[in-house]
Amino acid sequence: MRLKQFAEIRTGLVLSRKKGDVHDDEYYKYSVVTLKAFHQNGKLISENLDTYIAHEKLSDRYLTKKGDILIRLREPNHAVVITQNDTGLVVPSLVAHLKVDESADCEFLTYYLNSKAIQKKLQKEAKGTRISMIKTKDLAELELILPPLEKQKKIVTLLQLANQEIDLLETLKTEKTNYKNEILDMIINQGNQ
Repeated sequence: MRLKQFAEIRTGLVLSRKKGDVHDDEYYKYSVVTLKAFHQNGKLISENLDTYIAHEKLSDRYLTKKGDILIRLREPNHAVVITQNDTGLVVPSLVAHLKVDESADCEFLTYYLNSKAIQKKLQKEAKGTRISMIKTKDLAELELILPPLEKQKKIVTLLQLANQEIDLLETLKTEKTNYKNEILDMIINQGNQ
């Protein structure tokens, strides 16, 4: 099944076309998604959003809604799913904006698009000498195997648990490193007295 069969795919806004200034008589302030805001785990890094000033109110077609999926068109082609906390963000033109139908779970599809197999396919489709990019047309033709919706949801639950475990292990690693460094500092400081 091709991605275009169950997802509407379009590019974001060319930011320079609607760019305004705070000194304009009328302006609109938005948060805009940057390429740095994409994490390979499928979550948007909100600390890496930018502020965007538009000279007019932007159409909803350029703003994120819960359940949307964004994919970087520049490598690495990571995908992120939009949660309730990420709504109303401006999608720039270097990002593909996907709206999936009811046959696909948006979180499952995000994990799927971030898988090694799909990332490898996307790398083959990337074109450009200096900066490799994929086209939304190539993205639309991407061949995917979509399991039944119930199975997608079970897979998402399993992957979320695995991500929680990874996060806990990373926290444990950080805390162990800090603890080790504190012990070493204590030993060194006692030796200097």
